[in-house]
Amino acid sequence: MGSRGRTGLAFVISAAVLTGCAGIPTSGSVVEGDPVLEPQPQYAGFEPDPPVPGADEVGIVAGFVDAMASYERDYQTAREFLAADATASWNPADNTTIYDSAPTIVQTARGAVRVTITVVATVGPDGYVKAPLSPPKDLDLTLEQVDGEWRISNPPSGIIVSDLDFANEFEPYNLYFFDPAFEKLVPDPVFLPVRGSRATLLAEALLRGPSRWLAPAVATAFPPETGLGVPVRVDSERATVELTSQARTGTPDQVRLMGVQLAWALSQLDGIQQVSVTSDGRPLMAGEATSMPVDSYPEYSPNVVPRRSDLYAAAESGLVVIGDSGPVPVPGPLGSTTGIREIAVNVDVNRAATVDSTGERLIWAPFESEAVPTVLATGTNLVSLSWDRTNLIWAVDQAAGGSRLIVCEPGREPATVAAAGLDGRRVDDVAVSLDGTRVAFASEGDVLLGIVLRDPERPENVQIDALHPLALDGRRVTDVSWAGPTTLAVLVQAEGAVPEPYRVELAQSLAKPAGSVPGADTLTASPGQGLVVSTVDGTLLRQAANLEWTEIGDATAPAYPG
Repeated sequence: MGSRGRTGLAFVISAAVLTGCAGIPTSGSVVEGDPVLEPQPQYAGFEPDPPVPGADEVGIVAGFVDAMASYERDYQTAREFLAADATASWNPADNTTIYDSAPTIVQTARGAVRVTITVVATVGPDGYVKAPLSPPKDLDLTLEQVDGEWRISNPPSGIIVSDLDFANEFEPYNLYFFDPAFEKLVPDPVFLPVRGSRATLLAEALLRGPSRWLAPAVATAFPPETGLGVPVRVDSERATVELTSQARTGTPDQVRLMGVQLAWALSQLDGIQQVSVTSDGRPLMAGEATSMPVDSYPEYSPNVVPRRSDLYAAAESGLVVIGDSGPVPVPGPLGSTTGIREIAVNVDVNRAATVDSTGERLIWAPFESEAVPTVLATGTNLVSLSWDRTNLIWAVDQAAGGSRLIVCEPGREPATVAAAGLDGRRVDDVAVSLDGTRVAFASEGDVLLGIVLRDPERPENVQIDALHPLALDGRRVTDVSWAGPTTLAVLVQAEGAVPEPYRVELAQSLAKPAGSVPGADTLTASPGQGLVVSTVDGTLLRQAANLEWTEIGDATAPAYPG
């Protein structure tokens, strides 16, 4: 199609965008297919117009902004608006600045034009990051005469694009890497152009590695410098991925895990049921089938957690599990322990940790009739338990000078977790992601998201790094839980307002309200399950598929395993 007539650059934008962790995989060389055989979506985009001969400075800048709104390989049309030196140095893949509403473009002097935008987010090496509420941003561009035509000599870093055009031109997908122990896959969201070879772009992005923010917490099976030998070909529901010779330096276990990463990434594309991995024109998985179903190796799924549907809570009589017939005491001593105010249950659903009514003792016990409760840690005011899949129990000790984050494990002494950015802050809630690589905090009304760094030799040695706030447009959060690998559930409590749970899709950068709940005090979440909240009067409510809230019992401190 030709230009869609965007003179004046008046764009109408509406989006609820929250911080996520995603990147547009346009860095490095993008390998385009010959005849692309993979299924292609039908997208009626537009082809940007080149510079109009004789256009003035404002016209050239407006055309440049317009050309960046439509994805092209290396943005060749946009480069036509630049002077020679700028064309050589400008890298559209450096980052993406997303703005709302129409930019203001005015000439400030001869050969000088100012573009004013309201930035809503950026996409770069650290992923998709929503910009804080701030005044409009000015981009001062300089132009020079080239063969009698105005051309831009200092383009902005990367591209700028409206959020409407960004939503039209790109779609979210997940890359898949491993936790450091290579036991679970960890999704890392990216955005791919809607026009182009999706399979090739996905494979290229996977081979380039994770986003800079997530990279220290994850691992990849691909040997360094491994790339695509040729574009990915899709034929008869099978994707053939030809890797460069570096892939052959991997061990047999590495080769298998390379296939797992590729299969999970490509399984997101309609019409792909099998993946064949080759290198130097030969099957890479020697001795195995020449292709593998994309649903191979479900044991690596980031969502697979045993019996995640079990819900636990603290009743007056002790720790209970809530099933279809109502609350039932858990086996063992915790089922009759009164005065429980916080709980966490391990992912194998055979033991639990609790905090007593004083907030001074963290206790654990197996779900066995002869078990004896054991004190794991003591503190001033212990809150917010989280039991991760590596068997570490996380807790926050609130003290007058700030909060201390601790981890403990049965049989080991508790350890303090270093977390730069939490010093002196009050932390109300902590939640570790199912894959164990991300952590979320509710702190002084904010949500802070960080990565978990673990010592492979000493799993109890962990630290939190790269903390950054999720921009929630002034909403005050009091509780946080993981509803999926890249989905948070948060409880928002504005002063004088009814508490509201939200689901925050980090991958798609959207906050979805889940319906207000009068008196809601805490919440818990789990993949594929309805949100559960407890109220200040000790009532539990679960959200059904139709989004209605239903009472399920009298108890507090609800928790799913993990």
